[in-house]
Amino acid sequence: MRFLDQELIDKYEKLPKSGKSILIQAANSELGYFAPTNWVNRMTTRKGQPTPAQYDWLKAKIEELYSYYNPLPEGVTP
Repeated sequence: MRFLDQELIDKYEKLPKSGKSILIQAANSELGYFAPTNWVNRMTTRKGQPTPAQYDWLKAKIEELYSYYNPLPEGVTP
C-alpha cells in the first residue's frame, strides 16, 4: 500500500466543492462505503493508505474531475 501522491492531493484540493461532492458520491455508489466523506478525507490527508485498487480508483476519478473542472493545463491561458 502507498499514500496518495502529493500532486494528486493538490489536484483534489483544487477541485470545487461540487467536484469533491461528486467524488464522495461516486465512492459511496461504486465502492459501497457507508461514510465516504471520511474515507476520501483520510486518503487525501495521508491519514490512511489506500489499497492498490482504491489508489487506482481514486487516481482515475480525481484526474477525470480535475480535467473536467480545469480543461487547460496549468500556466496556459485562453
